[in-house]
Amino acid sequence: MANFFLLGLGLTLITGANACGRPAIIPYSSNDLQWFTKIVGGIEAKQGSWPWQVNINYRKPGWAGIEIHLICGGSIINERFIVTAAHCIASDQTPSKYVVRAGDHDRTYPEASERIHEVKRFLIHPNYNAGTLSSDIAIIELQTPLRFSREISSVCLPPAGSDPANGRQCVATGWGETQVTPWEGLLRNFAPALKGQSSVLIQVRVNIISRQTCAANYYRGLLTDQMICAGFEQGGRDPCKADSGGPLVSLNSGGAYELVGITSWGHGCALARKPGVYVRVGSFTEWIQANTRT
Repeated sequence: MANFFLLGLGLTLITGANACGRPAIIPYSSNDLQWFTKIVGGIEAKQGSWPWQVNINYRKPGWAGIEIHLICGGSIINERFIVTAAHCIASDQTPSKYVVRAGDHDRTYPEASERIHEVKRFLIHPNYNAGTLSSDIAIIELQTPLRFSREISSVCLPPAGSDPANGRQCVATGWGETQVTPWEGLLRNFAPALKGQSSVLIQVRVNIISRQTCAANYYRGLLTDQMICAGFEQGGRDPCKADSGGPLVSLNSGGAYELVGITSWGHGCALARKPGVYVRVGSFTEWIQANTRT
């Protein structure tokens, strides 16, 4: 996550056991973080306050044996299924090479709330296009079900076909890079995240930018109707490398968080006139529901 500012939302939530989109631990609001308003470089989330967030890790050989590397984020749909970006796992769909951590906050040491799960199978959307990143969405089925707790629960799906309005306030979360240098390339999700990953979960507020504005001014010819943009024209707030696949959430009219976007791609990180691009989850709600029944 690059150049994070405070979460500028005042929140009133009703919590309930296993209710989607209703954290038992209330996230930070602007009232909690007023004295951070001039700090650029990251706002640490309150531990357990985004309970649907998971990190997806890849096993590969290293000097000391098998090493586990953070590659992406994901969101809990129910006890068995995670949704993420297809590009996170498309290059190697061997389930045994991946591990999913739920209830995690600080990646550098084991926590009492943390649960590690092996992957049973992947389901990449049949229309996924690696060149255009159209339909950049995938489902992960876990070998064993999650046990929901204060720190582990699901996010709500948006209504089928929904398209978040221009200016809608959202929150993106992840453990991705907080500092990026220009030589690391333009497309954040195709360059290695070799440094600067956050050890703790970071949150950032971004606003929806209309697809018309985003297509005309920032990404001409690159957007589809299944994508949404979020950020600010001046830049400064944006997910980054290793945040791909993670959630973009917003409060709905019922006071629950719904998954309006999945972090997908962008030119650089937190650059002016280059907002983040996300999968528009509303265009895939029915596909997710049909493939995550328990």
